[in-house]
Amino acid sequence: MVWPHIPHGITDKLFTIASEAAPEEACGLLWYEGGVSGTEGHWYIEPLENLATDKTGFFALDSQIVFSYSDRPNLAVYHSHPQGPAYPSFTDMAQQQACQLPYFIISLKPRSWFWVGAEGAYDLQDRPYRHGSTDCYALIRDWYRSERSIHLAEYPRAWNWWHEGADMYQTYFAKTGFVPLEAGVAPEIGDVFLARIRSPVWNHAGLYIGGGRILHHPAGSKGFDVTRRPKTEPVLRWHHFIDLWIRWKGTENV
Repeated sequence: MVWPHIPHGITDKLFTIASEAAPEEACGLLWYEGGVSGTEGHWYIEPLENLATDKTGFFALDSQIVFSYSDRPNLAVYHSHPQGPAYPSFTDMAQQQACQLPYFIISLKPRSWFWVGAEGAYDLQDRPYRHGSTDCYALIRDWYRSERSIHLAEYPRAWNWWHEGADMYQTYFAKTGFVPLEAGVAPEIGDVFLARIRSPVWNHAGLYIGGGRILHHPAGSKGFDVTRRPKTEPVLRWHHFIDLWIRWKGTENV
């Protein structure tokens, strides 16, 4: 499904819930019943007890209670980051994928909210940089979903993984269904480039969209930067940074 827009009245209530629970993480369930716009129907918020041992840095829900709400339409899990960051942690991403419900996360420092695992929640061109939610790989995944109806695998990743001994693109691009292009083969629409930006490993990627242009979402020095938006640029501008072009062939070829 494509997630409807969440109105300010609901986000304001969630910020209040998060502030009242601080310094502990607030958590609960969120769902929507009604039309597709997000304003024609009704949003529901169900606060639940945080069962984590360390409630200031983690949250845990009673799985039986969550299951009892499984018949609710457009169901999501929400929780807060009282001290930030305004992007998902590796644990957030891993837990979201395990439970298969979208996460709605409320950050109090800085004040911000965002989705993890909610398809269609963000416009391809108008989104701030947020590692793990709306970063360069998320842009590629969202493009493939919206333009090709292909659902690429998601991988939990920590901010600055490229300086912490991880090599996400090298490790996963073949498992995701991509194969390298041979030298001299011109890229086609939908092909992905891999690049190193002040990094020992590939830490940036983007899409060829035709006409000699690429679409990508460059990061800054922080995991969340509202000024960083996706860019459409001439591929020649990135020629010296691009190490490899890869093409999606389908996971059956892996």
